[in-house]
Amino acid sequence: MPADRLEWQPHARSRTLGGLAAHLAELPAWGVVLIDQAEFDLDDRKPTDRPGGSVDELLALCDANVTLVRRAVASRTDAELLAPWTLRRGGTEIFTVPRLIALRTLLLQHATHHRWAVVRVSAAARRAVAAAVWTDGG
Repeated sequence: MPADRLEWQPHARSRTLGGLAAHLAELPAWGVVLIDQAEFDLDDRKPTDRPGGSVDELLALCDANVTLVRRAVASRTDAELLAPWTLRRGGTEIFTVPRLIALRTLLLQHATHHRWAVVRVSAAARRAVAAAVWTDGG
């Protein structure tokens, strides 16, 4: 990921490269919520400042969050990991699945999706820089 292109975005409705990286760094923390709570209501989310900073800082945040979720998973029994977990919005149930399925879907598959997005946006940022250099003559 080009550290000097964190503010770049492919178009106005897209996240910046840094925004995607920050979201990816935060995702493992959701795993702790999945492990520690029997349900989560999306309307209860508290607004948070997006982490910023350098690529190294985002990697450190991701590593710290991965450590937290690994500890949370390791501290649970198989029965606890197979217990139902519910996602709600405004009190309305969106779905209820075993906690492990929620972890796989909301954490692992979600992270895979965004990791690929970071790769695509990083490549697009490099192409945009190359195109700008080429059209500016140098």
